[in-house]
Amino acid sequence: MKVELCPQCGSGKISRTTPLGDIIKCDGCGWAGKESSVMVTRVDATSLEVALAVAQRFLVALTAEASLPVGRAMFHAGLIQRDTDSTFVGRLVKAAIVAAHRATLEEVDKIQKEITDGDNKS
Repeated sequence: MKVELCPQCGSGKISRTTPLGDIIKCDGCGWAGKESSVMVTRVDATSLEVALAVAQRFLVALTAEASLPVGRAMFHAGLIQRDTDSTFVGRLVKAAIVAAHRATLEEVDKIQKEITDGDNKS
């Protein structure tokens, strides 16, 4: 048996919205999309395995969606020039995205701990 998770928020609260079941909606965050976009994991997966799958999917999405804006921001900030070697640019963009990914996951951990501890500090 498999567990399907929202590709945007990682929630398992998804439902099929068409008779054929090919369009899926997340009741957790409101995401809607094709069944092929949903993350699938085994039912016997540990919570760590599910968390790692969600984190990996987030990194892939972040890389796909943020690479160009991050590169542009680096250019506008003067960190790179038009003639900067593409390998160097790629390394910088990757470093920025990996750092943003790590920081986001650390913040999620902090928020979850605050919720668990009953302390909702911002």
